[in-house]
Amino acid sequence: MGKIVKFTVLFLFFCNFFVNAYGIAIVDEGTANTIIIIDSNAPDTVRYAADELQNYIQQITGVKLIIKDEAQSGLNNIFVGKSKFTNELGLNTDDLKSDGFKIISGDNWIAILGRDYNGDPIFTPQSPFHYGQVYNEQLKLGAIGEMGTLYGVYRFLEDFCDVRWYMPGDLGTVITKQDSIKVDKINIEVSPKFEYRYTMLCDFAKSQTDARWYRRIGFGARYPVQIIHSFWFFLEKYKESHPEYFAIIGGQRDFSNLSTSTGQGNLCLSNPAVLKQWIADIDEYFDQNPNQFIFPLAPDDGMVKICECNDCRVQISPELGEGGIFSNYVWSFVNKVAQGVAVKHPDKFVGCFAYENFRKPPANIKSLNPNVAVMVCRPINPGSGAREKTEKLIAQWRQKTANNLYLYDYYLYSWKPWRNLPVAFPHLIDSDLKSVQEFCKGEFLEASSSEFAGPPETVQLPGMTHLNLYVTAKLLWNPNLDIDALLNEYYEKFYGPAQEYMKKFWTMAENIWIAKSPLGDPLKTYSTADLKQLSAYLEQAVSQTTADTIHRKRVELIQNEFLPGVRKLTNELIINPPQVKLNKATTDIKLDGLPDANTWQLLKPSGFVDTDGEPATFKTCGYAAWDANNLYVAFVNYEPQMDKLLALATQRDQNFGPGMWDEDSIEIFICPDSIKRDKEFQFIINAKGIIWDAMKENKSGQMDIKWNSQCEAKTTLESDRWTIKVKIPLRDIGVTLPADGKTIAVNFFRTRRCGTSYVFSSWSPTLIFQHDAPDRLGTIVFNKK
Repeated sequence: MGKIVKFTVLFLFFCNFFVNAYGIAIVDEGTANTIIIIDSNAPDTVRYAADELQNYIQQITGVKLIIKDEAQSGLNNIFVGKSKFTNELGLNTDDLKSDGFKIISGDNWIAILGRDYNGDPIFTPQSPFHYGQVYNEQLKLGAIGEMGTLYGVYRFLEDFCDVRWYMPGDLGTVITKQDSIKVDKINIEVSPKFEYRYTMLCDFAKSQTDARWYRRIGFGARYPVQIIHSFWFFLEKYKESHPEYFAIIGGQRDFSNLSTSTGQGNLCLSNPAVLKQWIADIDEYFDQNPNQFIFPLAPDDGMVKICECNDCRVQISPELGEGGIFSNYVWSFVNKVAQGVAVKHPDKFVGCFAYENFRKPPANIKSLNPNVAVMVCRPINPGSGAREKTEKLIAQWRQKTANNLYLYDYYLYSWKPWRNLPVAFPHLIDSDLKSVQEFCKGEFLEASSSEFAGPPETVQLPGMTHLNLYVTAKLLWNPNLDIDALLNEYYEKFYGPAQEYMKKFWTMAENIWIAKSPLGDPLKTYSTADLKQLSAYLEQAVSQTTADTIHRKRVELIQNEFLPGVRKLTNELIINPPQVKLNKATTDIKLDGLPDANTWQLLKPSGFVDTDGEPATFKTCGYAAWDANNLYVAFVNYEPQMDKLLALATQRDQNFGPGMWDEDSIEIFICPDSIKRDKEFQFIINAKGIIWDAMKENKSGQMDIKWNSQCEAKTTLESDRWTIKVKIPLRDIGVTLPADGKTIAVNFFRTRRCGTSYVFSSWSPTLIFQHDAPDRLGTIVFNKK
């Protein structure tokens, strides 16, 4: 017995010796043995990192460590950031890559230090890098700029304190309460594999919760990769002084709406003066902004035509097929500008994205100038050959660039039609980032949150969207992580006793997405049986938890976000779009006055619905009638704030894009062939009765915005509503002397602005954020009797 006691004493002695020699007790049985040390001149990012470390250790143990700028003997010291103390220890960050950090310990100290930006907030004049979008004054925290020390603190809290941030806010944070925090000897050095890891998650100035989460899970960027639409910026400057810079479309200079869907005009890229001016303007920008490294040079959104002068027209390349007809034209210009900029600023870049009709690499350039940065825009789409096409496209771009390749991914699954549905694809993210890690510099993720500028339909639903973002952020640091181990840890730590059924829920959601999302339609993607099974998993998960626990709250959050999606996809109005049999008018129809019941037929007694089929927030009643020559429609739009009606356009076809459909207005969509729906006519009429119209080929997506009908409209304004009556000649929409039983596919869409954010409603629910949804049109049946 004595030998056993002696052995135990010796064993405990040596255990205590090795803990003292090779480990540190930061907090021991509720007692603070440690202080946090920062340099007296530490940058804001390091002070923020020290505060985060202090905050989480207190949440874990109940003990609040003191933050000082002088080390103290007799206690353990955690050095956060570079300081005279880390210098004395011979520690530096010179050998680290961007955002990299080191965590190293000694006998009574731990050092957490990394590459840190120490300067004014980094932002740009262009969205999404505006000051408020990327910087929070109160937190002194930004989305841009190196924060290696902060990432080191987060890694320390993850690896040694068991903290996780799976979702924004307290509900998304996993903290394991402990009386003690003891760590063994540490020697860690980490840098992210991808330098650029930016997501358009939130406006930093508006949402501290989202801003904190952005950094906690590892998003960040050394500098803004400004690869965005930018011709408008140039256009605004020279519209008056140099009209010769602008594209010629149909014999006119395009200052607004002749060639792009944004209505912001276009340029003549074959004009030598335009090339010279761009080079001069970019040089001036870099002279004035030495901390910026990329200048955007890209056409505006929805460019369907280029300048029609002879020198521009010959550069069209139809042989490159869809996605390439403007590639030679655009990329030749970008390359020439980059060559000119490199003369004065050889370390700077000119950036353009591979997008729309210039998505494919140019055939007339063997290798782009080394200072051209390319961002390939592509959807995360698992099927229908889309992934193989994307991989081929990226491989083609690799042959053209000098390792200056970025990716632009769309995570807009809080947008319709996928809103309230569990869109999950972690294994797809995993395989994708593994495949591009050796040559891609990073990703831009479009994933707008509730605090990012935009209509309510773009609000992030944290329960539905957090998993993809969390996985992406982790894999952008280390794409070689074991994805299944990462997910299993998530299920265990985040859901606790509900982990079995939540794993089944998310696994089934991912399998559905991989198998059927290429169909592009939620009704075709999620069957009724799928919805029932997914709902059952959530109910079973709830049953495994106790009321008012954090695990119950997490499951219920996801359940509450999912149930509207179930209701949406089982809504009879969505499954069977509305149909009305419209009797031919027996009396003359006039546009003056209000619709009367004797001539006008109510389209639907319940009025308009929101785009998910639920009752509309603001009531709209639709009416219709027809005679031998015309289709008539009328809409009574109830409005409690008539004094705030927004109707800026005053001339026909004014302000294509931002303008007419951004105002209080009614949109009308008509497909004269209700079966094929290959040709579509669109009309927008604002609250002043101003008309915009166009014709579109749905298969190609080509829109003729110069097409004009003989449509007429008149509005009546009352104290609590505005009424619009519209006459559309049948011959203009390809319908002549409609036979009894002839059908056309239609939809009517109200945009409510009144100077505030958008509220949308329609006759037939569209499911999607875009107004135009040919598959969701209802039908009008012409009845001559």
